[in-house]
Amino acid sequence: MIYVAVTRARQGLLLSGSYWKPANSTTRAPSRFLTELAEGSFEFPQIQSAENPLELSPRQKSWPLDPVGQAHAVVVEKAAAAVDNATAKLARISQSDLRTASIHQEIDLLLKEQDDRIQRLGQVELPVRIPASKFKEFVTDLPAQAARYQRPVPTQPYRATKAGTAFHSWVEDFIISEVDEVPKEISELTEIFKNSRFSKQVPIDVEIEINLTRGLNTFVCKLDAVFQFGDRIEIVDWKTGAAPKDKATEQQMILQLALYRFAYSVLKQVPIEQIDVCFYFVGDDIELRPEKVPGPEELVKMWEELFA
Repeated sequence: MIYVAVTRARQGLLLSGSYWKPANSTTRAPSRFLTELAEGSFEFPQIQSAENPLELSPRQKSWPLDPVGQAHAVVVEKAAAAVDNATAKLARISQSDLRTASIHQEIDLLLKEQDDRIQRLGQVELPVRIPASKFKEFVTDLPAQAARYQRPVPTQPYRATKAGTAFHSWVEDFIISEVDEVPKEISELTEIFKNSRFSKQVPIDVEIEINLTRGLNTFVCKLDAVFQFGDRIEIVDWKTGAAPKDKATEQQMILQLALYRFAYSVLKQVPIEQIDVCFYFVGDDIELRPEKVPGPEELVKMWEELFA
Protein backbone atom coordinates (compact mmCIF):
# COMPACT_ATOMS: atom_id res chain seq x y z
CA MET A 1 0.00 0.00 0.00
CA ILE A 2 2.89 2.38 0.77
CA TYR A 3 4.28 1.80 -2.72
CA VAL A 4 0.96 2.67 -4.36
CA ALA A 5 0.52 5.75 -2.17
CA VAL A 6 3.98 7.11 -2.96
CA THR A 7 4.14 6.35 -6.65
CA ARG A 8 0.64 7.56 -7.48
CA ALA A 9 0.93 11.02 -5.86
CA ARG A 10 0.81 13.68 -8.59
CA GLN A 11 1.65 16.95 -6.76
CA GLY A 12 2.02 16.32 -3.03
CA LEU A 13 2.10 13.56 -0.47
CA LEU A 14 0.65 13.85 3.03
CA LEU A 15 2.07 11.46 5.59
CA SER A 16 0.51 10.90 9.03
CA GLY A 17 0.77 8.45 11.87
CA SER A 18 -0.20 7.99 15.52
CA TYR A 19 1.42 6.74 18.65
CA TRP A 20 -1.84 5.56 20.13
CA LYS A 21 -4.86 3.48 19.16
CA PRO A 22 -8.06 2.78 21.14
CA ALA A 23 -7.92 0.27 23.99
CA ASN A 24 -4.12 0.24 23.97
CA SER A 25 -2.08 1.16 27.04
CA THR A 26 1.30 1.28 25.27
CA THR A 27 2.53 3.53 22.49
CA ARG A 28 3.27 2.45 18.95
CA ALA A 29 6.49 3.21 17.11
CA PRO A 30 6.25 5.07 13.81
CA SER A 31 6.06 2.93 10.72
CA ARG A 32 9.46 2.19 9.19
CA PHE A 33 8.21 3.49 5.86
CA LEU A 34 7.25 6.75 7.51
CA THR A 35 10.68 6.90 9.25
CA GLU A 36 12.62 6.33 6.02
CA LEU A 37 10.59 8.91 4.10
CA ALA A 38 10.96 11.43 6.90
CA GLU A 39 14.81 11.15 7.25
CA GLY A 40 16.38 14.53 6.84
CA SER A 41 13.02 16.29 6.43
CA PHE A 42 11.43 16.55 9.89
CA GLU A 43 11.54 15.09 13.36
CA PHE A 44 8.72 13.20 14.93
CA PRO A 45 7.03 15.07 17.80
CA GLN A 46 7.61 13.79 21.29
CA ILE A 47 4.84 11.92 23.14
CA GLN A 48 3.02 14.41 25.43
CA SER A 49 1.28 11.88 27.68
CA ALA A 50 2.30 8.64 29.26
CA GLU A 51 -1.31 7.51 29.07
CA ASN A 52 -3.42 6.88 26.03
CA PRO A 53 -5.25 10.20 25.38
CA LEU A 54 -8.10 8.32 23.69
CA GLU A 55 -8.86 6.70 27.01
CA LEU A 56 -8.58 9.91 29.05
CA SER A 57 -11.78 11.41 27.45
CA PRO A 58 -14.00 8.47 26.59
CA ARG A 59 -17.09 9.15 24.40
CA GLN A 60 -20.37 8.85 26.35
CA LYS A 61 -24.04 8.40 25.43
CA SER A 62 -27.12 8.87 27.64
CA TRP A 63 -29.61 6.04 27.89
CA PRO A 64 -32.32 5.87 26.88
CA LEU A 65 -31.52 7.79 23.73
CA ASP A 66 -33.42 11.03 22.93
CA PRO A 67 -36.27 9.85 20.64
CA VAL A 68 -36.37 13.17 18.81
CA GLY A 69 -32.79 14.23 18.60
CA GLN A 70 -31.35 17.72 18.40
CA ALA A 71 -31.99 17.96 14.65
CA HIS A 72 -35.78 17.74 15.08
CA ALA A 73 -36.14 19.37 18.49
CA VAL A 74 -37.12 22.79 17.04
CA VAL A 75 -39.85 21.30 14.82
CA VAL A 76 -41.30 19.31 17.70
CA GLU A 77 -41.31 22.34 19.97
CA LYS A 78 -43.20 24.39 17.34
CA ALA A 79 -45.76 21.61 16.92
CA ALA A 80 -46.24 21.40 20.68
CA ALA A 81 -46.77 25.17 20.83
CA ALA A 82 -49.39 24.96 18.05
CA VAL A 83 -51.28 22.24 19.95
CA ASP A 84 -51.21 24.35 23.10
CA ASN A 85 -52.62 27.35 21.20
CA ALA A 86 -55.40 25.25 19.64
CA THR A 87 -56.32 23.82 23.03
CA ALA A 88 -56.50 27.32 24.47
CA LYS A 89 -58.81 28.47 21.66
CA LEU A 90 -61.15 25.51 22.22
CA ALA A 91 -61.29 26.42 25.90
CA ARG A 92 -62.45 29.92 24.92
CA ILE A 93 -65.46 28.80 22.81
CA SER A 94 -68.29 31.30 23.32
CA GLN A 95 -71.86 30.50 24.22
CA SER A 96 -72.96 31.45 20.70
CA ASP A 97 -70.68 28.76 19.29
CA LEU A 98 -72.22 26.26 21.68
CA ARG A 99 -75.71 27.29 20.52
CA THR A 100 -74.61 26.84 16.90
CA ALA A 101 -73.40 23.35 17.71
CA SER A 102 -76.76 22.63 19.35
CA ILE A 103 -78.62 23.80 16.22
CA HIS A 104 -76.53 21.50 14.04
CA GLN A 105 -77.35 18.65 16.40
CA GLU A 106 -81.07 19.39 16.10
CA ILE A 107 -80.78 19.44 12.29
CA ASP A 108 -79.08 16.04 12.37
CA LEU A 109 -81.89 14.68 14.53
CA LEU A 110 -84.55 16.03 12.15
CA LEU A 111 -82.78 14.51 9.15
CA LYS A 112 -82.57 11.19 10.97
CA GLU A 113 -86.27 11.39 11.78
CA GLN A 114 -87.03 11.95 8.09
CA ASP A 115 -84.85 8.97 7.13
CA ASP A 116 -86.71 6.85 9.68
CA ARG A 117 -90.04 7.93 8.18
CA ILE A 118 -88.87 6.92 4.70
CA GLN A 119 -87.66 3.59 6.03
CA ARG A 120 -90.98 2.95 7.77
CA LEU A 121 -92.75 3.72 4.51
CA GLY A 122 -91.55 0.40 3.11
CA GLN A 123 -93.10 -1.36 6.13
CA VAL A 124 -96.57 0.17 5.82
CA GLU A 125 -99.26 -1.76 3.98
CA LEU A 126 -101.11 0.82 1.90
CA PRO A 127 -104.75 0.14 1.00
CA VAL A 128 -105.62 -1.56 -2.25
CA ARG A 129 -108.57 0.76 -2.87
CA ILE A 130 -107.52 4.38 -3.35
CA PRO A 131 -110.14 7.18 -3.54
CA ALA A 132 -109.55 9.29 -6.64
CA SER A 133 -109.81 12.40 -4.46
CA LYS A 134 -106.74 11.17 -2.52
CA PHE A 135 -104.64 10.40 -5.59
CA LYS A 136 -102.99 13.83 -5.55
CA GLU A 137 -102.06 13.45 -1.87
CA PHE A 138 -100.28 10.16 -2.54
CA VAL A 139 -98.42 11.66 -5.49
CA THR A 140 -97.34 14.85 -3.71
CA ASP A 141 -96.55 13.47 -0.23
CA LEU A 142 -96.46 9.69 0.00
CA PRO A 143 -94.64 9.60 3.39
CA ALA A 144 -97.43 11.64 4.98
CA GLN A 145 -100.07 9.27 3.61
CA ALA A 146 -98.08 6.25 4.81
CA ALA A 147 -97.86 7.80 8.29
CA ARG A 148 -101.65 8.23 8.38
CA TYR A 149 -102.17 4.56 7.53
CA GLN A 150 -99.49 3.47 9.97
CA ARG A 151 -101.17 5.34 12.83
CA PRO A 152 -104.76 6.04 11.77
CA VAL A 153 -106.44 8.79 13.79
CA PRO A 154 -110.20 9.45 13.56
CA THR A 155 -110.89 12.85 11.98
CA GLN A 156 -113.36 15.28 13.45
CA PRO A 157 -116.30 16.04 11.15
CA TYR A 158 -115.97 19.69 10.21
CA ARG A 159 -118.83 22.05 9.40
CA ALA A 160 -117.60 22.49 5.83
CA THR A 161 -117.57 18.72 5.34
CA LYS A 162 -121.14 18.43 6.59
CA ALA A 163 -122.22 21.25 4.27
CA GLY A 164 -120.55 19.55 1.31
CA THR A 165 -122.33 16.26 2.00
CA ALA A 166 -125.68 18.02 2.37
CA PHE A 167 -125.18 19.97 -0.87
CA HIS A 168 -124.29 16.87 -2.90
CA SER A 169 -127.39 15.12 -1.60
CA TRP A 170 -129.57 18.14 -2.48
CA VAL A 171 -128.13 18.47 -6.02
CA GLU A 172 -128.78 14.81 -6.74
CA ASP A 173 -132.45 15.21 -5.79
CA PHE A 174 -132.81 18.57 -7.51
CA ILE A 175 -131.43 17.70 -10.96
CA ILE A 176 -133.13 14.31 -11.13
CA SER A 177 -136.54 14.79 -9.53
CA GLU A 178 -136.57 18.59 -9.02
CA VAL A 179 -137.07 18.14 -5.29
CA ASP A 180 -136.28 21.50 -3.68
CA GLU A 181 -136.19 20.91 0.05
CA VAL A 182 -133.22 23.04 1.01
CA PRO A 183 -131.42 22.56 4.33
CA LYS A 184 -130.88 25.93 6.00
CA GLU A 185 -127.09 25.57 6.25
CA ILE A 186 -126.68 25.32 2.44
CA SER A 187 -129.35 27.79 1.29
CA GLU A 188 -126.79 30.20 -0.16
CA LEU A 189 -125.10 27.42 -2.14
CA THR A 190 -128.40 26.18 -3.56
CA GLU A 191 -129.36 29.66 -4.75
CA ILE A 192 -126.05 30.04 -6.58
CA PHE A 193 -126.47 26.63 -8.18
CA LYS A 194 -130.00 27.39 -9.39
CA ASN A 195 -128.61 30.34 -11.35
CA SER A 196 -125.82 28.28 -12.95
CA ARG A 197 -125.96 26.63 -16.35
CA PHE A 198 -125.98 23.18 -14.74
CA SER A 199 -129.43 23.62 -13.17
CA LYS A 200 -130.96 23.70 -16.66
CA GLN A 201 -129.19 20.58 -17.93
CA VAL A 202 -130.31 16.99 -17.64
CA PRO A 203 -127.35 14.67 -16.77
CA ILE A 204 -126.91 11.25 -18.32
CA ASP A 205 -125.31 9.96 -15.10
CA VAL A 206 -125.51 11.20 -11.50
CA GLU A 207 -123.45 10.08 -8.48
CA ILE A 208 -121.97 7.17 -10.39
CA GLU A 209 -119.14 5.13 -8.81
CA ILE A 210 -116.53 3.51 -11.06
CA ASN A 211 -113.78 1.18 -9.83
CA LEU A 212 -110.75 1.54 -12.07
CA THR A 213 -108.22 -1.25 -11.45
CA ARG A 214 -104.65 -0.90 -12.60
CA GLY A 215 -101.94 -3.20 -11.32
CA LEU A 216 -102.45 -4.00 -7.64
CA ASN A 217 -104.65 -0.99 -6.90
CA THR A 218 -108.24 -0.01 -7.57
CA PHE A 219 -109.00 3.70 -7.85
CA VAL A 220 -112.48 4.55 -6.63
CA CYS A 221 -114.01 7.31 -8.77
CA LYS A 222 -117.25 8.89 -7.60
CA LEU A 223 -118.52 11.16 -10.37
CA ASP A 224 -121.04 13.82 -9.30
CA ALA A 225 -122.64 14.38 -12.69
CA VAL A 226 -122.05 13.58 -16.37
CA PHE A 227 -123.64 15.63 -19.17
CA GLN A 228 -123.72 15.12 -22.92
CA PHE A 229 -123.53 17.89 -25.50
CA GLY A 230 -123.71 16.47 -29.01
CA ASP A 231 -120.90 13.97 -29.41
CA ARG A 232 -119.01 15.30 -26.39
CA ILE A 233 -119.21 14.18 -22.78
CA GLU A 234 -118.64 16.50 -19.81
CA ILE A 235 -117.84 15.24 -16.30
CA VAL A 236 -118.54 17.80 -13.57
CA ASP A 237 -117.42 17.66 -9.96
CA TRP A 238 -119.21 19.94 -7.46
CA LYS A 239 -116.96 21.71 -4.96
CA THR A 240 -118.33 23.61 -1.97
CA GLY A 241 -114.86 24.80 -0.89
CA ALA A 242 -112.82 27.68 -2.25
CA ALA A 243 -111.25 27.64 -5.70
CA PRO A 244 -107.45 27.11 -5.83
CA LYS A 245 -105.36 30.27 -5.48
CA ASP A 246 -102.35 29.12 -7.48
CA LYS A 247 -101.49 26.97 -10.51
CA ALA A 248 -99.63 24.34 -8.47
CA THR A 249 -102.71 23.56 -6.36
CA GLU A 250 -104.88 23.61 -9.46
CA GLN A 251 -102.67 21.07 -11.24
CA GLN A 252 -102.83 18.75 -8.24
CA MET A 253 -106.63 18.92 -8.11
CA ILE A 254 -106.89 18.19 -11.84
CA LEU A 255 -105.46 14.71 -11.18
CA GLN A 256 -108.84 13.77 -9.67
CA LEU A 257 -110.66 14.82 -12.85
CA ALA A 258 -108.07 12.99 -14.95
CA LEU A 259 -108.87 9.74 -13.13
CA TYR A 260 -112.60 10.36 -13.58
CA ARG A 261 -112.13 10.83 -17.33
CA PHE A 262 -109.93 7.72 -17.54
CA ALA A 263 -112.44 5.58 -15.60
CA TYR A 264 -115.51 6.79 -17.52
CA SER A 265 -113.77 6.18 -20.85
CA VAL A 266 -113.01 2.59 -19.87
CA LEU A 267 -116.48 1.91 -18.44
CA LYS A 268 -118.52 3.44 -21.28
CA GLN A 269 -116.06 2.66 -24.09
CA VAL A 270 -116.01 6.32 -25.07
CA PRO A 271 -112.83 7.72 -26.71
CA ILE A 272 -111.07 9.70 -24.04
CA GLU A 273 -110.54 12.58 -26.48
CA GLN A 274 -114.33 13.18 -26.49
CA ILE A 275 -114.54 13.65 -22.70
CA ASP A 276 -114.25 17.08 -21.08
CA VAL A 277 -113.90 17.63 -17.34
CA CYS A 278 -114.83 20.53 -15.08
CA PHE A 279 -114.83 21.64 -11.45
CA TYR A 280 -117.68 23.87 -10.36
CA PHE A 281 -116.86 25.81 -7.18
CA VAL A 282 -120.38 26.63 -6.11
CA GLY A 283 -119.58 29.08 -3.32
CA ASP A 284 -117.46 31.21 -5.68
CA ASP A 285 -119.65 30.47 -8.74
CA ILE A 286 -116.50 29.57 -10.67
CA GLU A 287 -116.06 26.91 -13.32
CA LEU A 288 -112.55 25.50 -13.66
CA ARG A 289 -112.04 23.81 -17.01
CA PRO A 290 -108.37 22.67 -17.30
CA GLU A 291 -106.69 23.26 -20.63
CA LYS A 292 -104.57 20.12 -20.28
CA VAL A 293 -105.51 16.93 -18.48
CA PRO A 294 -103.02 14.08 -17.83
CA GLY A 295 -103.78 11.00 -19.91
CA PRO A 296 -104.01 7.36 -18.74
CA GLU A 297 -100.34 6.56 -19.41
CA GLU A 298 -99.17 9.61 -17.48
CA LEU A 299 -101.39 8.76 -14.51
CA VAL A 300 -100.18 5.15 -14.37
CA LYS A 301 -96.57 6.30 -14.61
CA MET A 302 -97.06 8.76 -11.72
CA TRP A 303 -98.39 5.97 -9.53
CA GLU A 304 -95.77 3.37 -10.46
CA GLU A 305 -92.89 5.81 -9.86
CA LEU A 306 -94.01 6.16 -6.22
CA PHE A 307 -92.99 2.57 -5.55
CA ALA A 308 -90.09 2.22 -8.00
